[in-house]
Amino acid sequence: MRKRQFYEFAGSRAINDKDKLLPVIHCAAGVGRTGQVAAAMQLIKPNNELSVPEIIMDMRKTGCGKMVQKRNNLTNCLNLKHY
Repeated sequence: MRKRQFYEFAGSRAINDKDKLLPVIHCAAGVGRTGQVAAAMQLIKPNNELSVPEIIMDMRKTGCGKMVQKRNNLTNCLNLKHY
């Protein structure tokens, strides 16, 4: 099954959104690994001045309160900060 077919099968509404400006990131619940990737994307921006905890707290305030759900998600974000 091709990627687009999979997304259509999964019922993704974003795949056909012509006005989509941001990347679509999703994992099983949409909070653990999804939050990790979203935090990493913010962290590696050249003009980022936020710490990992600040990024996560902002995501939890503006989105789901469980973003970066597990300890290993947080650890991966913290490890990325060193690169």
